[in-house]
Amino acid sequence: MKLCIPTEDEAGLAGRISAHFGSARWFTLVDSETGATRSVSNREQAHKPGTCDAAASIADLQVEAVVASGLGRRALQSLNQAGIPVYVTQSPTVGEAVEEFKMEVLMPLRGEQACSGGRGLGSHHRHGH
Repeated sequence: MKLCIPTEDEAGLAGRISAHFGSARWFTLVDSETGATRSVSNREQAHKPGTCDAAASIADLQVEAVVASGLGRRALQSLNQAGIPVYVTQSPTVGEAVEEFKMEVLMPLRGEQACSGGRGLGSHHRHGH
C-alpha cells in the first residue's frame, strides 16, 4: 500500500515524522510492501491554520493512506472525502510508523481527535508550537 507520511526531512525510513500534516516540510511516500521511499516537498506547508486542503496537496501522488501524528479537522475531512484513510502514530520515525502500519496496530483518526485551529490532538499528538 502506498502511504504518505508528513516528515521534517528527506531521510526516507529514518525520516522524522512532522508534528502536523499540513505544515510538514516533506511528504515521505512509502510502499509498505517493498519499503521503497520517495520524498516530495509540501507546497502548502505555510498555510494558515484551518485552511489546509490535504487531499488537494497530495492528489497527484496516488496515496492510499496517510500515517501522521496529527492533522486538522479540515484536512481529515478532505482526505476522508477523497477516500484516503488517516492513521495515527506516536512513532518518531517513518520506519517505525510503517512497521506499526504493517502490524495493524495503528488506529484510524476520528473527527473528534483532529486538531482545531492548530491546537493539540490530545494524547495522540505532539505539536511543535
